[in-house]
Amino acid sequence: MNENIHKRESSLDFFRNHPVFTIADFENFLDQRDRGNQANRKRLLHYHKEKGHLLSLRSGLYASVPPGASAETFMPDRYLIAAHLTPDALIAYHSALSFHGFAHSLREGCTIVTATPLVRPFSYQSTSYRTVTTSSRLLRANQSDIGSELRDRTGHEVRVTSLERTLVDMLDRLELSGGWEEIWRSYEAVTYLDLDAVIHYALMLGNATTIAKVGYFLESQQDRWMVSDASLHTLRQFRPAQPHYINREHAAQGPSQRGRLLTHWNLIISEWILQRRWEESDAAVA
Repeated sequence: MNENIHKRESSLDFFRNHPVFTIADFENFLDQRDRGNQANRKRLLHYHKEKGHLLSLRSGLYASVPPGASAETFMPDRYLIAAHLTPDALIAYHSALSFHGFAHSLREGCTIVTATPLVRPFSYQSTSYRTVTTSSRLLRANQSDIGSELRDRTGHEVRVTSLERTLVDMLDRLELSGGWEEIWRSYEAVTYLDLDAVIHYALMLGNATTIAKVGYFLESQQDRWMVSDASLHTLRQFRPAQPHYINREHAAQGPSQRGRLLTHWNLIISEWILQRRWEESDAAVA
């Protein structure tokens, strides 16, 4: 009896120190204390879930309910959940921008980059979680961690893309980023970027259209971020050989909506982006 109480107290200590954990994390914890069989360990998790100490988020993933909180109303931290979805989970795209505190608008989804993506997205409470496969170029170069940072989240480390990598990733995958207006408005609040890191990562991805989009974006911020002509020249050498649409959806629109060709980037850009038409909406509201 005393031994069971001791085990229960040890488990509660683990839960307090692990607000989100996988069943493998809990197995490792128990392995350091005893060699109880699998059935007993499952019963232990079930016991604590029934007592309101745990929430089952999805198969093999749990959240601890803090003392005094109710299991019915407690909302686990979405970034801690995302960080535990896969062993190499890297919070990225608009989710990384939100994590850093620069997102212009809120989005309910949370996106991670991983070499072992989930079969399908899953949702918990109001957040939908999705995975994106790590770039094959980064995997081949053994550079999947480039531009990743370990950041504190309520006393626990999570992996998140830097503001530099996040910018390039968002321009590369606009559908995961909220579009041009969101990127533009969000990065207006960023006062400093390591431009060498931005350029290095863009070139490493090796996508000519993405490189041109990065070049165009940096050119538009040239005075504010002190972007050198040499940096723009470096990117310009790798622009597409033929004109590409900056947004895929523009190709399906009528000729009057498709935009203007910037030959020095070989990008066809809509007037809405070139003229920052969203600022007109701001002026109208004001």
